Amino acid sequence: KYARFIGREAKRLSAVLVNLLDFSRMSAPARESVDVNEVVADTLLFMEHHLTRFKKVTLDVQKADSLPPVRIDKVQIQQVIVNVVMNAAQAMPDGGTISVLTESTGNTVVLAISDQGMGIAEENLRRIFDPYFTTKRKGEGTGLGLSLCKKLIEANGGTIEVSSRLGSGTTVRLVFPL
Repeated sequence: KYARFIGREAKRLSAVLVNLLDFSRMSAPARESVDVNEVVADTLLFMEHHLTRFKKVTLDVQKADSLPPVRIDKVQIQQVIVNVVMNAAQAMPDGGTISVLTESTGNTVVLAISDQGMGIAEENLRRIFDPYFTTKRKGEGTGLGLSLCKKLIEANGGTIEVSSRLGSGTTVRLVFPL
């Protein structure tokens, strides 16, 4: 009993430490011209099995036929996608669908990730990017994930927008200039 407890706490502390280190010493992005559709495909391929088998989540991916390339650090943006998709899956404890959409709108490329989850209360929506703010239960999150996402997106010249309705789900839009 105690060995299992120690093992769980060691894993939790390890995750907290990794998040703290990532947050405190983010490296400068190695930006290159990439296709956001490829970044999405590569990232979701890595995640799909875990989502469908353990989280009972299906992915509905709608990629624009042709996107202009954007200058981003592929690895950093993949980290953002993983974080946002995992948050979406956690917001749907009984499973559901995560929609992923890419599109080009004038002078930007947009990646939108939507869930059918619990949504975010208005008073919390204003604080979701604050370091250490979390609505998750103890041991389920540090409150650094979305703060790190925002730092990474901004370091890559983009913006992150979140819209949500309590009980109806959340959409996170990653917007990259051309």
